[in-house]
Amino acid sequence: MSLRASAEPAWILHRRPLRETSLILDVLTRNYGRISLVSRGGRQARGGGLLQSFRPLKLDFVQKTELGTLSRFEADGVAPRLSGTRLWCGFYVNELILRLATHNDSQAAELFDAYLTVLQRLPEHDPAPLLRQFEYRLLSHQGYALQPDVLTQAAAFRWDSTRGLVASSAGVPVAALQALLAGAWDARVNPCRPLLAEMLRSQLGTRPLQSASMLRELTSLQSSRAAGPGTTG
Repeated sequence: MSLRASAEPAWILHRRPLRETSLILDVLTRNYGRISLVSRGGRQARGGGLLQSFRPLKLDFVQKTELGTLSRFEADGVAPRLSGTRLWCGFYVNELILRLATHNDSQAAELFDAYLTVLQRLPEHDPAPLLRQFEYRLLSHQGYALQPDVLTQAAAFRWDSTRGLVASSAGVPVAALQALLAGAWDARVNPCRPLLAEMLRSQLGTRPLQSASMLRELTSLQSSRAAGPGTTG
């Protein structure tokens, strides 16, 4: 494998130190999917503060093995303003990609665009439907798309790890699943959460997502604060 890319649109999903001054970057690119790059001296390089999650970038890099080398980087627009719950939603999406997306995927443009949509909308919109639609886009990209013809067979469905969609009166209403397949990014897809959670669980295995746990704790804390002090007696 030999690849040389110039001005490639990209987002950093995760970074970790390498020796004293360098970084290993896990990156989502538009034309090559998820890749890993070494940024030599990246911890001390001029402009190195750009090498963070949630900053739109253009990268020049060379990749001869699975671990490529970053040669140049620059900002590619304004970073979304994420804080609190919305910041952890961003980390959750990043971790999903790291756990499920394959390396060097030349068909990842739709996934890249879905990621961009999430980050653009997160600062001002309800995070829940954004996460549901992205979860489905990622699962679909990995080969687990729901089949529209199956949705005509019942009014509600659940997910079975061995049989796929199964009719269930206690499952997700078909209208919500149809909205999901139609690409909706609004509250119509919120009821799909339990079904998508089961689909993700079957792919992620037993190791939990660290960001999901933190997001639940943060949401619980914010809910308790909103409820105000408790009373007894």
